[in-house]
Amino acid sequence: MSTQDINIWKELEAKQDEIKKLRNEINHKIKCSQAKYDEKTKKIKSILLVLSQQIKNQNDNIERCFKVLQTCIPLFSTTLMMFQKLTPECNDNDKNKLNDNYNEKSQYIQHIKNRLELLNEHKHLIITHQKSLQNSIDQQGQILTKAIDDVYADFDSSQSLDNE
Repeated sequence: MSTQDINIWKELEAKQDEIKKLRNEINHKIKCSQAKYDEKTKKIKSILLVLSQQIKNQNDNIERCFKVLQTCIPLFSTTLMMFQKLTPECNDNDKNKLNDNYNEKSQYIQHIKNRLELLNEHKHLIITHQKSLQNSIDQQGQILTKAIDDVYADFDSSQSLDNE
């Protein structure tokens, strides 16, 4: 073998070593990228799981508010009926008739008081459910903002690594 052939072989071996190093670097970058991808996928899955749970909670809160409102309608209806029964009698000037109906009016008034107390309780229930719903919406917004910030931060850092 001539010196020229030996030099060509040495140059070929050097190029093969260089190719091997490049291949190892590329494989390392691929593994790092895969690890980042897997990490981001896990983050996104957990975020979606949290969002899914929050949406379920929001729907539950909305359903509870709706049920409370549904129970308020009959309360309003019966309370208004009692007011209608009381109103004509209170405007009547005949004192005998007013005295005769005193017990009945007392029952109406007590019924109205009870209904108003129930309505007040329902109002507090609705307020509680609305606050819970608002808290859930606020948390969801914070999680989405954090997720978007993380994705952009990871994207920006991967862009700067790619440029190196």
